[in-house]
Amino acid sequence: MLQRNIQPEFKSMQPLNLTAPQCCKAECGTSIHLLPIQDQEVVKIDFVFNAGEYFAEHPIIALSTLKMLQEGSTSKTSEEIAERLDFLGAYLFCSMTKDYSTITLCCMEKHAKEAYDIVSDFILHPTFPEDKLAIHKSNRLEQFKIDSERVEIKAQRLFTNTLFGSQHPYGKILEQSDFEYITRKNLIAFHKQNFTAEKTNIFICANLQSCIVQDLLAIIKQIQLPKSETIQVPQYKIVTNDSRSLRVPKENAVQTALKIGKVMVNRNHPDFIKLQVVNTILGGYFGSRLMTSVREEKGYTYGIGSAIISMKESGYFIISSQVGKDVHEKALEAIFAELQRLRTELVPEEELNIVKTYMLSSFARSFDGAMATSEMLLDTVLYGLDFTEYYNQMWNLTNSTQAKEIQELANTYLHENSMYEIAVG
Repeated sequence: MLQRNIQPEFKSMQPLNLTAPQCCKAECGTSIHLLPIQDQEVVKIDFVFNAGEYFAEHPIIALSTLKMLQEGSTSKTSEEIAERLDFLGAYLFCSMTKDYSTITLCCMEKHAKEAYDIVSDFILHPTFPEDKLAIHKSNRLEQFKIDSERVEIKAQRLFTNTLFGSQHPYGKILEQSDFEYITRKNLIAFHKQNFTAEKTNIFICANLQSCIVQDLLAIIKQIQLPKSETIQVPQYKIVTNDSRSLRVPKENAVQTALKIGKVMVNRNHPDFIKLQVVNTILGGYFGSRLMTSVREEKGYTYGIGSAIISMKESGYFIISSQVGKDVHEKALEAIFAELQRLRTELVPEEELNIVKTYMLSSFARSFDGAMATSEMLLDTVLYGLDFTEYYNQMWNLTNSTQAKEIQELANTYLHENSMYEIAVG
């Protein structure tokens, strides 16, 4: 009988038992990654292309190409595509990072073949109709004008520009004049160059024992993505701004958007995992030091946080917040005080244990079901990392991080004098 007056026994979290994904090749050479689902009649397919802004001569073209794919193929109009996918109960989502373009399809197993045929058709044979492109361009331009008035977005644009430089795809600031490059000719050229066999990974999450899925996989293996004319990754030099502080006043702004940070290592670096522990202590969760100091104790903001953003060719560390215009200098002082504290004081054991428990719990939730696990699979494959080896290492290194290591990492990577700061508003 359940004794509600007796506290349950505390148990330490145990490492996850991860199943390695299966891999195979399509006839055209594209890599296919398979993650099994048990007892669910649903299929999730991710098409991931090396077709982010990093690969575009004019970065604005990349997102427009991705968004325009479903606006029509040689066999279906955009209305026919949308209507049929809706009838099948399929979910279609397009997303982009600086490095990758992703098309995600989710649907019931029994409709997977037809839904896949529709999506693969507009991936392989898009038409980029001029009338739809004009609407897309107009809508995107209006959204750009709205975003350009927001201090948060303006500060983020200036921040990455300061870190990477105006000639680097990670740092280039979008200008209104760039919209002239959104032309059907440019989109066709970008699609031809980057939506190719060698630059594509396909991720399938499904019940691999199902006959329907087996038939679907056989069809997917026959996908005929074109060969790349060149698979060489372009190289850009990072040119960080000489000035470490930039203030941009904005009339009538209620708040000041703050961005503080620096260029940082990415997921492939051996220090990346333990740096996540350092970051979580500083500003990576609601009980972090920045939240406690800047929000709860001083009341300068409703929210503040920090993160280490990993991209394929680099990464960056960022502290982000919006504070009252009259206290933004005091907020900066409080932020830099917490950075200095990380370097000069050992993290108390109780605080470190709380952070580790939080991180390991969040980590475990990231693998709650095959659909969530498939997202974690993308993060390793795209960085050339082994799925089970990397995440087992992440668990072990997070769990074993000591206070002295945190202090050493903070001194190496997060010295307050190495930071760049942007204030807009």
